[in-house]
Formats: sequence, structure tokens, C-alpha cells
Amino acid sequence: MKVIILHRAFGSPNDDWYPWLARKLNDKKIEVIVPALQPSTPPQYESWIKKARETLNGADEKTFIIGHSLGNTAAFRILETLPDNKKIGGMVVVAGIFSMPEKYPPEYEPIARFYDKPINWAKISRVLRKAIVLHDRKDNNAPFVSGEAISKSLGVKLIATDGKGHYLEKELPEVLEALNEIMK
Repeated sequence: MKVIILHRAFGSPNDDWYPWLARKLNDKKIEVIVPALQPSTPPQYESWIKKARETLNGADEKTFIIGHSLGNTAAFRILETLPDNKKIGGMVVVAGIFSMPEKYPPEYEPIARFYDKPINWAKISRVLRKAIVLHDRKDNNAPFVSGEAISKSLGVKLIATDGKGHYLEKELPEVLEALNEIMK
């Protein structure tokens, strides 16, 4: 089995709970890949998608993706281009962003490029064998309605937390629990 973690915007593979989760999974002899998606700030669509595509190349039903915030959207953009007969083991969507708000600060303009066309949820549902959405009710970066919308669009379970915000802590047992659930 292999787990690919796609980090958040303005983050890196060494931030938040990614190193902790990688250690936990490595202890179980599970290969973990956490690519550095962000060569620039703010994230540039082309470079993020290129790196995500390279990382997800060869993914199969024994591959599980964990996206965090914008990392989810990068994964979605790749998954929606896969052939229908391609199957990915599953995905844990952590603090996903369903769409850009109508008004946002000018510095977020490059991020809006990730949402310039609707995400093909039906296609993604056909490619993913299993998925779970993990979202906090008090996330100020990705409102809870985003998690609800992604869960509904994919037809999957939503795990709601309270008081974790955008999940920037150093350990996140909830993501490991969600991953264990979809790996069954």
C-alpha cells in the first residue's frame, strides 16, 4: 500500500501533521509520499498540478490520497482526468475547499485558477473506491459548508470536528482514523 499526502497552500511536507502521519504509517510498513507542491507563494496552478500529476502517476487501488485544503483540489483536478476504468483505493479529504468565494483578497487570485471550472464530482466518484471528508465546524479558511458540499457531491461520509480549525496541529489522530476506515 501507498499513501500520498498533498499539503495545503502556504505549507510544505514538513508542516502540520504530515511528518507525524508519515511516521505512523511508516511504522506499519506503508510507503508514504509527501511531495513539495509549492515552489512559489501563492501557489501556481500549473506547477502544483504538474507535481501532483507526477506524484499520482501509477496510482492504483492500493494507493490512498490524503489532501489538505488546496491539496485536495489539486488531487481532484488529476482524478477527474483519469479514465473511468482506473481505480484509486481511496481519499481522505481534510478541510477541502468546494469553490472560491465570490470575493477574495487580490493575493488569492492565483488560487482562484484552481476553481475556474466546475469540479467533475461524478467522475471523481467513479475513480475513487472509498472516501471520507474530515472538516471542522469552525474552520475559518475552508468554511464547514465546503466540507458538507464535498461530502454530498461525492456521496461519502463527513466527519465533523469542533475546535480544530484548519487542522494545522502537529498530530491529527482523526486523519489516521479516517484513513484506517477507508483502507479496510
